[in-house]
Amino acid sequence: MLPLIGMARLGDAAECGHCVLRWSGDGVLTFEYRDTTLVVASHDSETTPDWLPLRSLDVGDTARRLYLDDLDPFRDFDVKLPDLFKLPPDPLGVADALSWAEHFRGAWQMLHRDFARYHAPMRAGLRVIVPLTSKPGATGQSWTSPTGFGAVYSTAPDDSCQLALTLIHEFQHAKFSLLADQAVLFEPDMTARFYAPWRIDPRPIYGLMHGIYAFFGVTDFWRVHRRSSCHRDLRAEMEFECGRRQVATALEQVMSSGVLTPTGEKFLTALSDGMASWRSEDISAEAREVAADVSICLEAFWRVRNLKPAASDVADLVDRWLNGSPSAGDLPPAAMVDQDGIPTGYNRLTLPHALTRHAATSASQCAEDDGSGDFACMMGNFEQAAARYVAELRHDRVRPQTWTGLAFVLPQLHAEADLSLLRERTEIVAHVYRALNDRGVTCDIVQLVDWLTRQ
Repeated sequence: MLPLIGMARLGDAAECGHCVLRWSGDGVLTFEYRDTTLVVASHDSETTPDWLPLRSLDVGDTARRLYLDDLDPFRDFDVKLPDLFKLPPDPLGVADALSWAEHFRGAWQMLHRDFARYHAPMRAGLRVIVPLTSKPGATGQSWTSPTGFGAVYSTAPDDSCQLALTLIHEFQHAKFSLLADQAVLFEPDMTARFYAPWRIDPRPIYGLMHGIYAFFGVTDFWRVHRRSSCHRDLRAEMEFECGRRQVATALEQVMSSGVLTPTGEKFLTALSDGMASWRSEDISAEAREVAADVSICLEAFWRVRNLKPAASDVADLVDRWLNGSPSAGDLPPAAMVDQDGIPTGYNRLTLPHALTRHAATSASQCAEDDGSGDFACMMGNFEQAAARYVAELRHDRVRPQTWTGLAFVLPQLHAEADLSLLRERTEIVAHVYRALNDRGVTCDIVQLVDWLTRQ
């Protein structure tokens, strides 16, 4: 393999050895390996079946090239890809390569036209796109390598819009990696303790800042692109509003963390200033409502999945409930749980996606009722949803997905009650509820929240 040039097939793929390469002044490549001699007249074209040139993508500039690398066996660097995408896969077929090239051409033109401040750094630094699949899947996935600057790894895009968004997202990550190498943005702190709305697990400060910078770009994409002819719809509005809320939430945490250096504060202040005008963007009331609902669900899920109060504190609250005593003022703190001990069934949250999908399309009207609280919630039947969620608790009393649904529907069913604690300290309610049930006590969740709320 000649990096950024092409691959010569000189023997069995499993063989290791050395070959002699001669490159003449007129561009002819001659490979000699054992008894095999391969002559390549032009490294830019497939002049022989045993020579695979690295495909280039059209960037509208003959002075520089951007490659679609489906050949180099070492192109994964140290990027941690899921087993599903372990490289190297087979090279792309002709039709698939043409599809990639077509989507890239449209994405590059869109970036140049509508996203100049993102396009300019890409034009200078993006060198390689590594395809992880030949055809689009149910959901697009992408990565960058912190040591492989200039490369973006991506599954096949559905269209040019998706690829443009992927390139903005991943190149934001690539730029932040460079910045963090050159500037001290925060004090050394590897503790995973921050809430990132786009993740189910707690993040260290470095990971959260990576996400902030990347999702700033993603949100900015939807801010602009929601006005385009292809995505002028409610879904695009919701993507923008959800992103705006999530980045603002993450920024607020980091700015108050106490671990930022003056340089880090300056950097994040600049990002925050860049978002100031986003709050006054023209967004429909429906999009704002759905985005608020999604925020409630994401945080409630994260709290129950990742936080747990001390057993002694929970036991004290249970004793007070059973004795008819007040809940004793301030609620106890909760500590991060060991991620290795979290059940795999707690790793997927579907309700926010169901809510946005239902708002953006009528397809869910034809969906079959699976008997879950999430289905009833998505259909707007909150009473049925609440009853189903409570029934689900019989099987797992601290299942985060179930408490997410309860944190969403119960305050809507009981608007006269102050149930804010159910959303702000969901983990406390969940663990006290479980402890009461473990003692054979069945309690009403609304009454429990009311008792925990009263000082």
